[in-house]
Amino acid sequence: MTISNKKKKLFNDRIKEYKEKIDESNLKIKDLKAKAREKGRLQGYIRIALAAETITLVNYYCQISDLSMEILNIKNESYLNNARKEISNVFMAIEEILGKAVDSSLNDNQDALREIRLFTPAHKLQLVQKLEAAIEGVVNRFGPNSKWKWGFVEFYTRLAVMTKNIIDFRDLQKSRDPRGKFYMERQSLLRSCKDFLKEASEQNRNKYELSTKAPGDLIRAINLLVSLRMINSQFGDKEEVVKLKSAIDFLRQKLEKDEKAKEEAKKK
Repeated sequence: MTISNKKKKLFNDRIKEYKEKIDESNLKIKDLKAKAREKGRLQGYIRIALAAETITLVNYYCQISDLSMEILNIKNESYLNNARKEISNVFMAIEEILGKAVDSSLNDNQDALREIRLFTPAHKLQLVQKLEAAIEGVVNRFGPNSKWKWGFVEFYTRLAVMTKNIIDFRDLQKSRDPRGKFYMERQSLLRSCKDFLKEASEQNRNKYELSTKAPGDLIRAINLLVSLRMINSQFGDKEEVVKLKSAIDFLRQKLEKDEKAKEEAKKK
């Protein structure tokens, strides 16, 4: 498809502002990375700031991609790929503080949370929501038939784990008065966490069944449900605990059955 010089000029003129913003954002990120290498009590907050600025960078790349579609009628995957790579950098910054273990207990994050104790439930919710929106933005722009379809499962898995690890479950257990400060934000975080864990588990299971057949994907799906079951158990949702136990047992049996079938096939 031939693109007129007029459209090319319009596109280049429109993205000039975003390119300048990208340069500014990259300078901020470079500065924050340098500060993050220094030891000190602000390490956690610096990494949170780094993650937040990187989300901003993701959004700039997505906006340029939108202009490419709007003006040139071309899906510019180079900018989308930049956005995709930066989302990984967001997670890396946050995981430096909170870790990335799928199957850690609900209170294993206490030491990490003390390092960012001034980061309120409202701040946490805002960060989680911005990251979720950035992921959805990139995934939707690539479309359902993208070669990254199964790779994006990792983003949803890391989002679920990050959300679980950023919640102070001891604080949440104590703060059940609807009149208390940040009550709504704590509840929103909890709901998001449950939704993310369930969705990520389903996506890992689908990846296993429809694509990879790799045991690690199904094990990940199981561990995400184990985390979800721990949360429901702590907050007294007995019906969900029973349902989740059945789901976990089913997936464990399926994994065992599939692995036995593989071994039998090798012997033939």
